[in-house]
Amino acid sequence: MDGFLLQIVLGPAAGTQIDVQGELLIGRHVDGLGQLGDDPDLSRGHALISFTHGQLTIADLGSTNGTWYLYWHDAWQAPVS
Repeated sequence: MDGFLLQIVLGPAAGTQIDVQGELLIGRHVDGLGQLGDDPDLSRGHALISFTHGQLTIADLGSTNGTWYLYWHDAWQAPVS
């Protein structure tokens, strides 16, 4: 598998599915789908989601509001299962 399907469940982009190949940069100042519907809760450079060596990870990029995955908040880098 070279990529993954990201399902957005909250915010302005809720219901959107994003086919990600390798990495997805998320933030207000990102071009394309990474703006997540121009979500005002996003920082300019919010988080990086990547799929490397069979492992999906999300890394907060110093965002103002933090990054949540399940019950983890402000995890600098967290494995996603």
